[in-house]
Amino acid sequence: MRKVYITIILAILFSLGSILFNDFTRKYMEQTAVTLSLIKDIESLEYQLNNEILRNSFLLYYNHDIIYDITERIYKKIETLKKGYLTKDKYRETYKYLLAFENAFKEKEEYIYDFETINSIIKNTQTYIPSLILRYIEISGKKNDEYFYLISSIASSIFLAKSSLDEDFIYDLEKKIERLENFKFKDQKLKEFNEVYLSHIKIFIENFPKYQYILDYILNKKKDLYFLSETKKTFIKSSKEETKFITFFATFSSITFLTVLAIVAYLMISLDKKNITLLKLKKNLEKSLISDELTGLPNRFAFNIDKKVIKDPAFILVNIDNFKQINDFYGTDVGDFILVKVGEIISDFIKEKSIKGTVYRIGADDFGILIEDSQENIEHITKQIITRIEKYKFKLLNIDLAVNVSAGVSLESPLFEKADMALKHIKKQRKKYLIYNDSLDLAKKIGNNLKILSSIKYALENDKLFLVCQPIKSVKEDMTKKYEVLVRLLDEKGNTLEPQIFLPIAKESGYYGYITKTVIDKTLKLLEEYPYEFSLNISIEDIMDPDIKEYIYEKIIIKRELAERLTFEILESESAGNYEESNEFVKKVKMCGVKIAIDDFGSGYSNFAHVLNLEPDYLKIDASLIKNLDKDIYSQVVVSTIVTFANRLGIKTVAEFVHNESIYEIVKDMNIDYAQGFYIGRPVDKLS
Repeated sequence: MRKVYITIILAILFSLGSILFNDFTRKYMEQTAVTLSLIKDIESLEYQLNNEILRNSFLLYYNHDIIYDITERIYKKIETLKKGYLTKDKYRETYKYLLAFENAFKEKEEYIYDFETINSIIKNTQTYIPSLILRYIEISGKKNDEYFYLISSIASSIFLAKSSLDEDFIYDLEKKIERLENFKFKDQKLKEFNEVYLSHIKIFIENFPKYQYILDYILNKKKDLYFLSETKKTFIKSSKEETKFITFFATFSSITFLTVLAIVAYLMISLDKKNITLLKLKKNLEKSLISDELTGLPNRFAFNIDKKVIKDPAFILVNIDNFKQINDFYGTDVGDFILVKVGEIISDFIKEKSIKGTVYRIGADDFGILIEDSQENIEHITKQIITRIEKYKFKLLNIDLAVNVSAGVSLESPLFEKADMALKHIKKQRKKYLIYNDSLDLAKKIGNNLKILSSIKYALENDKLFLVCQPIKSVKEDMTKKYEVLVRLLDEKGNTLEPQIFLPIAKESGYYGYITKTVIDKTLKLLEEYPYEFSLNISIEDIMDPDIKEYIYEKIIIKRELAERLTFEILESESAGNYEESNEFVKKVKMCGVKIAIDDFGSGYSNFAHVLNLEPDYLKIDASLIKNLDKDIYSQVVVSTIVTFANRLGIKTVAEFVHNESIYEIVKDMNIDYAQGFYIGRPVDKLS
């Protein structure tokens, strides 16, 4: 026994030493983490600031307080760093770089103020000029004379110069101004209008070079980012030296402590090894059978037992929203912490409200509450549980994390299955809770999805996917040499399904890639059979899927002579959110001769810079701009701007949704290269 006592005393001493050392280590790690987090926050804010300045340069209406707020936040974090951990001697070099960064950032701030001033002047001119054009229409009553087209062209050039930062548009503007100055007017109002218009154009031309220079300095002269990077590097380097000592001491302490513990364990276990082992085994088996190891709550097995003996049961199934994202972002330790706390919150609520019920951990992120004799109050109880969880602040270091939950409720057997169906329904509806009722008819929806899924499988196995072709007419040649291919599906009964019906389910089920490959194969067959050019839609899912990309590369490399008559249409909105992947894909297929079309161009905030990076061969102008082209002057101005932009870059234009003769004539007058729509021709399954 003497050996046991000596070993226990040593273990206690080592434990006390470990506690003190762990406290020192914890404080050091917290201080280091906070300091490094502040530096990274500044780095992130710097990039955010540059991004906001770039957005400010592109958007006509912008909240300038965002830039000032980011600047203030950077200064506050700099001050926090200057007063904090970096004042120690070992971080002297880091502190020096921090001061250098502060001075560089102050210099950058002065340029930002200059940019705000000049940008405001240019924006005022840019927004005022269109209203002047409308004013001219009111004064002159003419819409098609040479002067009107000249001032409209100037407005387009200003827009393009501002968007692309290309000085060539300025040279073009100066030539147009010379023409504008030579106009003579008998009408005094028109003469005054011309002078006002000229003055605004000259303001733009005078300030544009300054605007270019300042914006380039802010975004590309990265002196401040260099000093910030050196601040981070030197801090990490200095921290590593201290970490080495801590790591060594921690390793030594851990080995010593584990050795002492091993001796204690060996001596203690040897006293009554068999009895202790048997007792532990018995308790663990009993507990693990009906309880959850992490939370200590009863598990699904216990729920299945209890529900059989409860009178008038009601069941609430609570799910933590987006729990996988929480696990992925914060780590499984944080995820486990949240699961334990949610279980405690629900259990405390049940006890506090004296509700006759039991809390279970049903699944990975699901909790169940089985309640007896409270069916009439179940909705009120559900609301309170959701509110209690969502108002709780989960403490993680120095941040508060909020958790959202949803709940499905059932009042009849099978309890779990019906609560789960209600929960799945509200997940789609983005509501907080729902009590199951027969009107949900979820089984029917599932059945419809399974039916369509069966049709997809049938079509793939029996070659029932087919293509229809819609003509794309060359306006200048007045003939059709191009077609867009569109996919259709024949189900088991011979009914034709449109892509909007079966493609979403195909994406969810894993069949989408097979459909894409089939469409590519059938399009290549069309290219072999007919002398026309064909275009097909490629989605961002295709571009992001390595298997699909390799399949496309392999096909167009083997049949390169066909690829030269093939065009891939990429949605502007999809490509804009995935620059790197889109650019890489476009470059590879263009090397094989494939042409690129940007589909639905102009449907949102068109990113002209991104269009230039993709180097497309065609811009397909969105239907929302074309369908009212014969009635809406604003659509005409926007389309005219897009055509001018495309012509200067050597990009062909295609007008979509040309549905009548009037619009087709306007498309011709605007020098748009191609037209597509029901007026040109409906999709057909056979070509002549």
